[in-house]
Amino acid sequence: MSVVQIPILALFGIMTLQTAFMGVLVLLPLFVGMSVGASLAKRMDTKTFDRAILAVLVVLAAKQFWDAGFAAL
Repeated sequence: MSVVQIPILALFGIMTLQTAFMGVLVLLPLFVGMSVGASLAKRMDTKTFDRAILAVLVVLAAKQFWDAGFAAL
């Protein structure tokens, strides 16, 4: 998010103090996940690491489809 976007989002009520605070809170798990991923990437074969990442992405996509299906009901 750029410096220009933040005031515009605040002007339209999209960026509130609560959403900004939640965005800052998300940084901790983000940095932990990046550290874990970098550590695993060093220990695993590149092909194995890529397949593991793809498997995680497939599971996350399936969950999104599952949740969207039940939300439509």
